[in-house]
Amino acid sequence: MAHSNQVREFLLTSNGVDLLDIYTGPGGAMTGALRAAQEARERAQALEHEQEIQRMQRELARERQALEAKISLLQSEFEAREDSLERAISQAQSAKMFLPKSAWKLAGSARPTKQPLQHPSHRRALQCVTLVNILY
Repeated sequence: MAHSNQVREFLLTSNGVDLLDIYTGPGGAMTGALRAAQEARERAQALEHEQEIQRMQRELARERQALEAKISLLQSEFEAREDSLERAISQAQSAKMFLPKSAWKLAGSARPTKQPLQHPSHRRALQCVTLVNILY
């Protein structure tokens, strides 16, 4: 092939002459100012692409943190509910041990009355018996 500056680009600098490969892109071979402008556009596109990747990574990290916070909140709510129910179960079991057998027979054959029990100790005993019946 005969000499052509579409094969090489000559760049005159203070250090002498530099030979550069030509830029071939979708618009054809580019040299000089066109080449510099196209390379600047490509660098800007690469920078924009990198910034978009970093933005998506930050978004993913924020979503992960939000999910972990929700999980932590649900775990603490469950633990509080679990503690509350374990205390109620323990109280019901201890109430069962201290109630006389006659109270169990009454609880098994108890029918609702038209008037609720008025005395607080009667209501508490009935609540314990009812709770124990529910648990067992």
